[in-house]
Amino acid sequence: YRDLQPGDPAPWFTQRCTSNERYAFDTVAGRYIVLCFFGSAGHVSGQARLGQVLQLRPRFDDQRLTFFGVSVDPADEASDRLQEALPGIRHFWDADRRVSRLFGALPAEAGRDDAEEYRPRWVILNPDLSVRRVIHFLADRSDLESFAAALDALPPVEHYAGVEVHAPVMLIPGIFDTALCRELVALYERHGG
Repeated sequence: YRDLQPGDPAPWFTQRCTSNERYAFDTVAGRYIVLCFFGSAGHVSGQARLGQVLQLRPRFDDQRLTFFGVSVDPADEASDRLQEALPGIRHFWDADRRVSRLFGALPAEAGRDDAEEYRPRWVILNPDLSVRRVIHFLADRSDLESFAAALDALPPVEHYAGVEVHAPVMLIPGIFDTALCRELVALYERHGG
């Protein structure tokens, strides 16, 4: 299973989506992105997460924040269980499981499908398509509260890196933890640049 960490670049892909037969994911940069790897809208777990998204619906406006559900269940598409709600809410049809593998919901290498454990998760991306946070689904559903709190904590898009971002400077926020940052500042203050 791929273990995406804050600061990692999100994998780029092209996949069928509710709004486009060949959606090029890299074209969505410039706003926060939520990917929800729920597996199937036919399962209670997936329904609970999609229900949370509907409760938070006004936040998904395609300007500041966009949501993509990721379904590996062909029945979600065939039965119309999932509908896009523009602006802001779309779903990827991942029956080939390629996107789920790229983001760690399934093992990176294909194995026997019946032996693979699907590891559902929320993946929140920065406007530069770097990973901001990964929140795994939990049996007690406490991930729903963590997810809502993570959305509440998002700064304005132009300040996602902690400062106003101006081109052509490249900033990658969240790579170093606070303790390491303090140590680096202390070293600089003791020894100079």
